[in-house]
Amino acid sequence: RTVVIMNPSLPLSWFDLCLIPRHDGVNEKSGVILTDGALNNILNEKKHIHRRALIVIGGKSKHIKWNNDYVAKKVDEILKQFPAMRFKIVTSRRTPKDFVEFLNKSLKTDIPIIEYSKVDKYWFTEEIKLSEHCWVTEDSISMIYELIAAGCNVYPISLENKYSTKISIEISRLINDGMISTYEYKRKKIQSMKYKNQAQHCASFIFNEWFSE
Repeated sequence: RTVVIMNPSLPLSWFDLCLIPRHDGVNEKSGVILTDGALNNILNEKKHIHRRALIVIGGKSKHIKWNNDYVAKKVDEILKQFPAMRFKIVTSRRTPKDFVEFLNKSLKTDIPIIEYSKVDKYWFTEEIKLSEHCWVTEDSISMIYELIAAGCNVYPISLENKYSTKISIEISRLINDGMISTYEYKRKKIQSMKYKNQAQHCASFIFNEWFSE
């Protein structure tokens, strides 16, 4: 049996099962399971700490034009809007190398900025399990789904020069479904989340279809 965990460049019929993120726009049919985001192994352990918060910074992608000054101003506005939150800022693989220095000069604050390259691979996973609230740049759709899986209250940070893409359409769907909040300055209580762990769902399907006898 051959399973592909992405939208393949090869014909779908070449695989016994295709596990494809819904935002890739593939129609569901026999041999295809559409998943909410890329699969991850994060579980909601329900140990979030009150008012503990993250600001997660993505970076350059084909969907947006990155602007250090614009993103830094967004971060500063969030910090000022929610002074009671205990914030940490964390970067990602795609964050421009000069952004951390730029942000430090712009903010002039003691809010810790955690660089992705300077922590171990489990740091982010453990941190989001403890963070009650997470703001994240809207280019980071995989991280948004990781935050949802961890049970965080998620608030997308809007970016400029954003055209209608499969990512922006997916962000709108998540907002409309109550999975994440509206944009950064309209924080509201997110509906009780009925998120189904996607990795477990797919694993159960494979087991029941191929190995249960």
